[in-house]
Amino acid sequence: MTRPVTMRFGRFSLRDLRDDCHGATAVEFGLVGLLFFGLIAAILEVVMLLLAQLSLDNALDRAGRSVFTGTYQEGASSVNPATRLITELCKGVTLFTCNDQTIKLEMTVSTDYAKAPTSPYDSTTNTESATFGNKFDCPKGGEIVTIVAAAKLPRYFNYMQVFARPLPDYKQQIQSTILFQAEPYPQGSC
Repeated sequence: MTRPVTMRFGRFSLRDLRDDCHGATAVEFGLVGLLFFGLIAAILEVVMLLLAQLSLDNALDRAGRSVFTGTYQEGASSVNPATRLITELCKGVTLFTCNDQTIKLEMTVSTDYAKAPTSPYDSTTNTESATFGNKFDCPKGGEIVTIVAAAKLPRYFNYMQVFARPLPDYKQQIQSTILFQAEPYPQGSC
């Protein structure tokens, strides 16, 4: 009959170590914990992105309503019209930094629905489009208005590239578009 091999290291043998269950929970957590925290990080980033998107949609809806009804045109002043609309957009609560450095917008006017707005994202270079944000048409009553707003958000868990429109420097771009036919108000300036 053969005797099992017992290797001794100090006072303990490998057989003793095999039968010892102390610390098993810590080892199991070490194996599963990284995946668990990665999943929590992914969920947090998705929730933050969705809430910021909803916040931008609501803010653009509020700002667009002032253009829709003509109250934006009634408040015309010497301030740049795009800056005034960004100020209007930032009046409410937003879940992103709301200023003219992080938000770009473009307002185009047409008489039919065939005109497509410029995209705020350049997918070939993964940066903001250089041509976006340079057009701001003041609408007249009854015209079809398209307002596109794009905002930059910080990315906290940048190792996950699961979202569209990533920007350099750990940023993410979100965008919102509103399209409407303005009320038939009298011609005014922006």
